[in-house]
Amino acid sequence: IDSQLIKGKFDLENAFFWKEGILVFKKASFQEVVQSLERWYAIEIKVKNPPPNSVRISGEFKKNTYLKDVLESLGYAYNFDYSIKNKEVFIQFKASE
Repeated sequence: IDSQLIKGKFDLENAFFWKEGILVFKKASFQEVVQSLERWYAIEIKVKNPPPNSVRISGEFKKNTYLKDVLESLGYAYNFDYSIKNKEVFIQFKASE
């Protein structure tokens, strides 16, 4: 059996925030944000019209912040609409003008 060890960078500051119940994004890709939200809120996110990889997202949310409030804040800042149905979130970026 051929196994590989894959190394990734460990962000001690983000690990601290996570442990303290704070969700922090510092110039994160939209995909990183999606993955974090899916883990944090135990949901599945589907995206239509994803932004280019050059888009970087920053924000900080406490653990008890409702998912709706996180999406409302990010949606306003990064120009997308969302809907929540059960454990699924649908995000659609608005066309850039």
